[in-house]
Parts: sequence; C-alpha cells; structure tokens
Amino acid sequence: MRSVKVEKVVFGGKGLAHFPNGQAIFIPKVLPGEEVDIEILKRKKDYVEAWPREIVTQSQDRGKAECPYFEVCGGCSFQNVSYEKQMEYKEGFLKDSLVRIGKFDEAEVMKKMKPSLPSPHPLHYRNKTEFSFQRDEDGRLKVGFHNPRKRFHILDIDACLLHSETAQKALESVRKLAEKCDLDVFSPRTPKQEGNPKGFLYSIIFRTNHQDDILIALNTNESDFPEDEKNRWIDWFQKDLGKQFIGFVQIRKNRQEITSPESFELLWGAETFEDQVLDLKFKIGPKSFFQVNREMATKMIEIVQKEVRNRSQKGSILDFFCGNGFLGMSVASLAQQVTGIEIEPSAVREGRLNLELNGVTNYTFHEGNAHVILRELLEQGETFDTLIVDPPRSGLGRKACKTVLKTQADTIIYISCNPTSLAHDLTHLTSEYEIESFQMLDLFPQTYHLETVCILTHQKK
Repeated sequence: MRSVKVEKVVFGGKGLAHFPNGQAIFIPKVLPGEEVDIEILKRKKDYVEAWPREIVTQSQDRGKAECPYFEVCGGCSFQNVSYEKQMEYKEGFLKDSLVRIGKFDEAEVMKKMKPSLPSPHPLHYRNKTEFSFQRDEDGRLKVGFHNPRKRFHILDIDACLLHSETAQKALESVRKLAEKCDLDVFSPRTPKQEGNPKGFLYSIIFRTNHQDDILIALNTNESDFPEDEKNRWIDWFQKDLGKQFIGFVQIRKNRQEITSPESFELLWGAETFEDQVLDLKFKIGPKSFFQVNREMATKMIEIVQKEVRNRSQKGSILDFFCGNGFLGMSVASLAQQVTGIEIEPSAVREGRLNLELNGVTNYTFHEGNAHVILRELLEQGETFDTLIVDPPRSGLGRKACKTVLKTQADTIIYISCNPTSLAHDLTHLTSEYEIESFQMLDLFPQTYHLETVCILTHQKK
C-alpha cells in the first residue's frame, strides 16, 4: 500500500492525487485534502486507478453515508458529503472543463454562469433502476449492482436509496423470489472462469411513473420463460405491489452476441404506461429513453420554453439529436414548425406515438445520422431560427458542429450531459456564436453526473 494526498475531486467522481514522479492517481470515495492509503487496481501509461484502503486523515467535509453499501457500491459517488458540497463539486467540474479543455477565460465563464438548480429531492428521485443477477459459490441468487472493484461480481443489496418506494417494494419481492428460484443465471466467460453464457436470467428493470405505477421488465436469453416460474413471479408482484403493478415484460436476447436483436414478450398486464411532465404525456416502455429525474426534467423543459418564448415568434425550430422528441414537443406550441432528427428507430417510433398522444401536428421526425440529415435539409433550402441540441455523452463532434454552423440559426440551446464534450464542442461553435449563459442542473444527486444548459447567440456580420 502507498499513502497519497487527494488534491481535488474531478469529473468522474474520483479524487485526484499524484505520485512524486507526476503520474496521476484516480481514487473513488475520497475527498480533497484527505491522506489515503491506496491499493492499486490498474496501471495505465499515464495514470493509475486505485482503491482507498484506509482514510488516514479525514476531510472535515466527510460525513456518514445514509446507504450502508456506499463504500463498496459503484452507483453513488458523493453520499459521504452534504448535498450543498456535491453541488459545489459539480459546478467545479463544469468550470474546470470550460477553462482547462475549452480554454475559455475563467472570469468570463463565471460571469456567464447562472445559479445552479439543485434537485428538490436528493434521494428517491430515480424513476428507473436496473439490477443484475448472479449466483454465488453456494448457488444462492444475488440481486444487485456490479462491484466496482471486481468487474464480473454482483454486489448483493437489499435496498437502493435512489429509486422510489414502489421500486423498493419490487426489489424486495425479487429478493423473496430469488430464495426459491431455480432458473439458470447468465454469467460471461472470463480468463478466470467458464461462466454460464447460456444462462436464462440477466437483469431486471423497474420503471415508475408520476402516479407511482410500476412496469417491470426481465432481461433474459432468447428462451421461453418457464410457465410455472413465470406465474410465481407474477403472483408475487401482484401480492406485494397491488394495483401499482401495471405490467411484466420479458426482453429476450442472445447474450453471447452483443449485436443480436432484442425481442419483447408481454407476460402480464400492459407493455407500456403513461408518464407526464407538465402538460405533456409520454408512452413509456421498458427501454424507452426518459429522464430519470422527473422533477428536474420539468425544470429543464421550463428553461427551454422560456428561452424559445423570449426569442422567437412562431419560428422554425430544429430538435437536433431529438430522441423521442421530449424537448422539441415541449416548445411545439411556441413554434411554426419543429423538425426532429434522431438515429435510433425505436426512439422515433415512440416519438411519433407521443405526437399523437399530445395532439402535436407541427413536429416532423427524420430518422438517420443527425449531421448527414441536417446537411441534406440545408441543401434543400430548410432554415431554422432556433436549434435545440441534446447530443449523447460524446457530444456533437467536429463534423456535426460544422453542419450546425451552416444553419446560421439565431440561437442554439445546447443541453449537455458531459461538461468535457461540451467544452470541446464550444471551441468550434464559438467561431460564429457567442456564449450568453451556462446553467448547471443536478438531475443525478449523489453521483458525479450533471446537465448543463448553454445558450449561444449568433454573431451577425
């Protein structure tokens, strides 16, 4: 073991320290200023990943985590500090990315930073959780999350403080079922073990809506669910969850082939349920994309609506990387036309259903590569007043940024889930756009994740 001093917490939720030779060390569950004895887990060319064996000198900010699994579970990063301190860390992640990666002036960044928006509920905010299965050496079925120290091991847990009370009841039901369950469980082949790549059980998903109804989906291999076992699971869920239990779905997939397609079989009840944010309704299925923190998703929509309302009078809006149209639909009543572009077919299918559900008639989906389709639309003479941009964690990238610049739109509303990719993209976009403001929203309390709304306005020549 070696002893190091933690300098700061970085995006990714880990503490940063350095060896005397300058090599970086990333350590989870530690706080700035702490002296820590570490165990090295992985050595890379430029850095090492370590695990804290003992906190030799504690930070005065350190507190006791409410969750008994916090120190060994990889789900949360910051339950050992106050929520106010978590917000401070996340604001630092955003500022550091913009200054260090984007090379923006720190004073200018701080001047354009609006007050951050915390989550009203730092616990029990998630409307979706997924738990994996594994059998231990004694054949007992474990239900839980992947162990961050041992990639192929599942941490058996009784409760999660991030999901709803209804989801917790469902987890307790699954744990009761696990005591008498004889189903095979999938486990991958590794250099150290044969595994069971043909095992039936893989993981289970809980989704809850605004009424706290619950939809349950079981990820399995491509086999049929044995009838007796299926009925036992349904009976348990009905008994423990009552009328809140809406549906039970099996998601079949050949787990040995990563690219193999999934198929859905309804085992009981409904395959989807309805959720609501403000006055918008959404049909949600087991694998639908939907923000996991409904209250903060509401705040995000309100920000986007305010920006659109203040800037355009029934203009044309591009919903770029639109998913199921969640953001674009929220401003459809404020626009003459909304155009959504999304590469994922299932998201587009869901989006079209949600258009019908909400009576939205001025939104058009285009399915395919976002920047290719946008380029084609521009070549056809399409113009846009406002862009809503909500890319994946990897960001827009250089090619898509170039295409975005060709729109010459008055305003870009950039929604980012990754401050590092946001910083990279802004280095391209600011060649023609001026950053008006940044605002951090905490959709994921207790974790290092954050959302940023960045407003950019075109510099008219």
